Parts: sequence; C-alpha cells; structure tokens
Amino acid sequence: MNWKKLIPVYIQIKSLYTIQQEKILDNELTVLFRLIDDDKYDEAEVELIKLRLKYGDTVPELAKASAMVSFMKTPLT
Repeated sequence: MNWKKLIPVYIQIKSLYTIQQEKILDNELTVLFRLIDDDKYDEAEVELIKLRLKYGDTVPELAKASAMVSFMKTPLT
C-alpha cells in the first residue's frame, strides 16, 4: 500500500476535526460570556472553572472572562 496517498486524506480529516473543535469552543465561550452579560457571575465562575480544566491556559478568552467576573463581583467602595 502506498501510504503517501493517504496523507491528503489524513490532512482533510484532521482539518475537519480542528474545525469541529473550534465550533465547540466557540459555543462554550458564547455560553460563558452570556452568563457574564446576564450578571450570573457565580454560574459564570463555575463554567470558567470547567473550561480551564478542559483547555488549561491555551484560550486567551478565558483570562478575559476571569478578569470580567472578578471585576464585576468586587463591590464598589
């Protein structure tokens, strides 16, 4: 079997997988930021923890969400 013929197929499958993963992440971030916009900070914190466990520090939007939640939960003095 000529394995070189399978390389384009592998690249296509990997590309489709990556696109699907990006859509999943986009949906998860939409849920997180919607919770923040709706002033549901406790729920947003739970969602943020879940996403950090899943993605680690590889998603910059999670740092932004964390800063937003921290800022909004801190009472003004």
